Amino acid sequence: MSYINNFLTQNPNARSIAYLFLSAFLFSIMAACTKILAQRLGTLELTLFRSIITVILVLVSFLTIPLKTYPNKGKPFVLFSRGFFGATALIAYFYNIREIPLATAFTLSQTTPIFIACLSILILKKRVRFMSWVAIFLGFVGVVALYPPHVEHFSFTIAFFGIYSGLGSAFAYLSIAELKSVYEERIVILSFGISGVIFSLIFIPFAQSLGHFASFHMPTMQEWIYIIIMGISATLAQFYLTKAYSNGQATILAPLGYINILFVLIWGVALGDSLPDLLGFMGIFLIVCGGYLSIRSGR
Repeated sequence: MSYINNFLTQNPNARSIAYLFLSAFLFSIMAACTKILAQRLGTLELTLFRSIITVILVLVSFLTIPLKTYPNKGKPFVLFSRGFFGATALIAYFYNIREIPLATAFTLSQTTPIFIACLSILILKKRVRFMSWVAIFLGFVGVVALYPPHVEHFSFTIAFFGIYSGLGSAFAYLSIAELKSVYEERIVILSFGISGVIFSLIFIPFAQSLGHFASFHMPTMQEWIYIIIMGISATLAQFYLTKAYSNGQATILAPLGYINILFVLIWGVALGDSLPDLLGFMGIFLIVCGGYLSIRSGR
């Protein structure tokens, strides 16, 4: 054990990779808990509890670690947009976790780097590299292969939420680039949590018209345990992800982040999902390739 500790201490990239893998595993635990809870609890209810735990943990951290101040003027609209897109992308992801296999829902949400490449071209007017176009093409072919229109019980709602879970996260990540020089990271995370709480509370009262999407059932004792694990694992995953990128090289870490898909696939099968067919695995592979190329072309 001491040898491993010495090795990780002397090799920052190795330590960062260890943090990244731990973060990926914790995110997969959050996804697994959400899958279990979604059998009875509504999508907005899960978002509400997940967001409340985030808000509580961030507020508690303010008591132990003083909040940093920045000289630059605040950007409240950009902060709101980060919270809005982050929270709505989470809602879309949670909806799909209930409706389709865990690995499929998660992989669709991992199209974020591909959408960042698209938005950089369309909104930020960045110069288009050939690799960016290849990445976008591979990513969207991968989405179609992973959830093809001819699949049994195909749903445009699921397809839309799958795409939006990646697109919304892309908008959120682009806004973070403007916020990092104005707000401490905990403020940005807090805006995400508060947005999740607000949107959930707004729409839950319309449960009768929105069905299971907005239904609310008081959790049982066992479900409360899963809810707490879901919230804590997600918060710790974000913490270790931040530590990984603070200590290691992003060009090395970013492609390894797709280890998430393997963890989630294992959890999905353990919870009763069937393995993707050959076309589904091909879709996962193309999305990973597209994401990797998007990251490389953005360097």
